[in-house]
Amino acid sequence: MQHSNSYSPQSQVQSHYQRMQITTADPFELMLILYRGAVQRLQSAAKHMKEGRIEQRVADLNKAQDMILELKVTLDFEKGGDIAKQLDRLYSYMLSRLVEANARQEVEGLLEVVRLLKTLISGWEGARENLKNGQGGEVSPGQGAEPEQSGSPPSSRQRQEDGEAAPQRLEMSA
Repeated sequence: MQHSNSYSPQSQVQSHYQRMQITTADPFELMLILYRGAVQRLQSAAKHMKEGRIEQRVADLNKAQDMILELKVTLDFEKGGDIAKQLDRLYSYMLSRLVEANARQEVEGLLEVVRLLKTLISGWEGARENLKNGQGGEVSPGQGAEPEQSGSPPSSRQRQEDGEAAPQRLEMSA
């Protein structure tokens, strides 16, 4: 019996390209890759939520959560100062919001996190462009240039204190 590979040649090439992109990316680009990946997964999860596909929704939510958690745990508070602290609070809010949105079956909660991530993408891309054009000092992720934000998340939705517990894994719920 012949064993067939479940991946198409196209998906194998794409996977190889993604691995190469990650292994050759600088920290700034890695951060943007994680942001974009989380946006893609959350948009997919929202679609699955609307269509009642629980397993796919949870898989996409967990992957997005892992990406945001990776961003959170790699913050450099020594070099990043206030911006690292602000990003830490924002990432904690995002993780909390994803758990809440999943539990309540709220597509809007997922889309809120997508909007926050897109704002961060835009802000960091702008900061990087300014650096390329010589319009700023040295900036690295979590240091120096604050991304544009449309305001902080509403404090009534912030569920975690500074001594927060680890984010919850998403559970399947109908």
